[in-house]
Formats: sequence, structure tokens, C-alpha cells
Amino acid sequence: MQAAHDGGTDRASAAFWSAAFARASAAMPYGPTLFLPSDSLAFAAARPGMLTTHADLTAEAPGAPEPLCVCSAEALPFPADTFACVVGFDVLGRSPHPARVLSEAARVLAPGGRVVLVEPWTGTAGRLFHGLHNHRRVAPGLDPWFDAGSANAAAPRECLVERADELPRHAPELKVIEVAPFGGLGEVLASRPAPDAARDAASAANRITRHLARLDRLPGPLRRLLNGLLATRALCILEKRRPIIE
Repeated sequence: MQAAHDGGTDRASAAFWSAAFARASAAMPYGPTLFLPSDSLAFAAARPGMLTTHADLTAEAPGAPEPLCVCSAEALPFPADTFACVVGFDVLGRSPHPARVLSEAARVLAPGGRVVLVEPWTGTAGRLFHGLHNHRRVAPGLDPWFDAGSANAAAPRECLVERADELPRHAPELKVIEVAPFGGLGEVLASRPAPDAARDAASAANRITRHLARLDRLPGPLRRLLNGLLATRALCILEKRRPIIE
């Protein structure tokens, strides 16, 4: 994700990540929002008003707010039931302890609030893209909840889809509302080296826009099938259960 954000003049990357930001924004409820520590502050710059944390104060993003503090997503220094929304980009896919990320997000989230994450998706195309192009680990056979070695891009899909029945053991307050793969050709085009940067970036941006528009017009079952095969990212939405009042 860092490479996609760093080229501020790269119109292809801007087209893809603007679409990703719009998907995340549409899923976020109104109220106090925490932006989880990640490798980039680009979403914080695009959507001001969130309480922003970061893993490294040396990172830069034009227009991004000053981070409140440096911390990890596995240990958030905030009281319980503080936020209406917790949002993050590529947090589970870069954490060695995704269970702790979700547990901490649930703790600081108010009942009825949402966790909104944009994460790697390791379907057919996503596995190749993240493994070969981004040089990320995409092994699904490792423990997706506590793989203490290093980050695994396959963890979001494993935790929230393939082994979602294990979520109550790690974050019992959370329930998965939706995992919606997207991206595919859009992110591949946005990340492609361009011999003629200006011309190719503009052309790629136009192709990305058309590609996303075509997918959105397809019938639901066919769109979901193609997205599952071709997607490189997924929008993951979880909700904190409200307490049962007897």
C-alpha cells in the first residue's frame, strides 16, 4: 500500500485509492473515529476529523493531521467504549497478531460501533499480486490469529472468512457484517511501472475508472464471483454487539 500512496502525482494510484477511500467512507458510521496505526496517513489526510495514531512519526503524508501518539494497533492507549468507528488500512495484513488488533478495536469501540478495514485479499489474482509484485507473505497455512513471525497478507481472508467461526474466541463482541473483495485490475494497473509516466498514468487512471464502473454494473452473483477471483483488496466491516438488556 505504501508504494501506491507515495506517488502523489501518480493519477493511476490516485484513481484506485480514491475508490478504496470512498468505499471505506461509505461504510463508516457518524461519530468519534479512530484511525489505526498503519504504514500510511493518506486516508487520514483525505478524511480529516479522525483521531489519528501512527506506528512511526517519521512517515509523511501531505495534509495529514498530526498523529495523537505513536502506538501499535495491538495495544491502543484509549479507554473502553470510546469510539463509534475504528478504521484501518492494511492493518490485519501487516500485524503478527491480528487477534490482538481485533480485540483492541473491540475494546475501544462503543456498542453498536463499527470496525472498517481495507485489507489485502488473497484470491487467485490477489495471491499473485501480493506475493510476486508486493513481495508479501501470502501463506494461508499459518495460524492467522497469532503468527508471531511476521505479517501475512493472507491473514484478513483467513481470519474473517475462512476461519471466521473462530472470531468469538478472540473478539467475542465483534461480528462480521461484510467482507467485500474489490480492486483487481485497478490496483494492478495503478502499480504498473510506466515508461512514459505522465501519459501511462493518465491512461491507466481512465482504465481503472471504467473497470470499476463495469464491475459495479454486473449482476450481484456474477460480480461477487469475479471479485473473489480477481480482487486484490477487500472492504471488511465488523460491528460490536450491543449488550442484551434483560
